[in-house]
Amino acid sequence: CREPNQRGWSVISSDATKRLIKASLIENHEYLFRVCAENKVGPGPVTETKTPILAINPVEKPGEPQNLHVAETGKTFAYLKWNKPDYDGGSPNLTYHVERKLKDSDEWERVHKGSIKETHFMVEKCIENQTYQFRVQTKNEGGESNWVKTSEVIVKQELQKPVLDLKLVGTLIVKA
Repeated sequence: CREPNQRGWSVISSDATKRLIKASLIENHEYLFRVCAENKVGPGPVTETKTPILAINPVEKPGEPQNLHVAETGKTFAYLKWNKPDYDGGSPNLTYHVERKLKDSDEWERVHKGSIKETHFMVEKCIENQTYQFRVQTKNEGGESNWVKTSEVIVKQELQKPVLDLKLVGTLIVKA
């Protein structure tokens, strides 16, 4: 390949056995390409592009996660759930980042290592009875989405009234 204003050609691969070759190009630069097949007898005729081709990344950044909410809280955890974004940016390889911050803090803290592939995450090691806010963003090869935030939530054990579910079968006699 070469840029239109250059005279010499650069070899991308001289040992190509696949139909797809990945070339290191500079984004938003134009390139001309030429290809020829070669066997034991020698190289065949060269085929060139007639017009320059603009090098752009066909993958764009994805949309934001949808319907982020705190599904459950416990003594020291918050369980977050969300849906995939409406737009994946042209790549199905979506991952997510999750962060938290205490109510009066300005600093967001990443709560995991690496990337998350699922659309849920258990945020552990929270401080009981503290107010937190959580945020999630989508990531792919094209970039990162905007953050989506939850409302503020107090991390605490939710005590619920007991529920009695009786199924009476037969005759019940009550004496007063």
